[in-house]
Amino acid sequence: MPVTRFRSIPFLLSYVAIAAVFSLSACAGFGHLYEKPSVRVLGAEVTNVSLVSADLVFDVAVENPNRFAFVLDTVDYRLRVNGEPLLDGRGDLRAEIAARGTTEVRLPLTLRFTDVLRALHALEGEKRAGYDLEAELWFDAPVVGRRSVPVRRRGDFSLSDIQLGL
Repeated sequence: MPVTRFRSIPFLLSYVAIAAVFSLSACAGFGHLYEKPSVRVLGAEVTNVSLVSADLVFDVAVENPNRFAFVLDTVDYRLRVNGEPLLDGRGDLRAEIAARGTTEVRLPLTLRFTDVLRALHALEGEKRAGYDLEAELWFDAPVVGRRSVPVRRRGDFSLSDIQLGL
């Protein structure tokens, strides 16, 4: 099946979630030994579609300002929209992030269509949507070793700000 570039409401929400997960992985627990990397979402590809789900790969650029490389090992994530699950899973990455450089990382996700339908139903007739993002990032770094960085963000956004390019 050919790879397709995708832009729609579930994928926009996924972009926001992944960018938040990576950008919120600041130096909790690392003290002054570790500076926060910056992250940009470069794009997403649909790599496989079945009757029940779509497999996606998000391309993100991780810029590491530190003098040492580190490994982004695993990302556990869960995103709910208006209380309904949209994304839930684990990305086993083992991606080495270069010292004082930028590394492109590919994060695989599975989007289940039943979750998308439930989330869209929860948004029906609403002007705003609430989200709840929980993630745990696992890093291996020199000096500080293997660390887990929990991330939780809640908020809301205006549905009128989302434009679909269909």
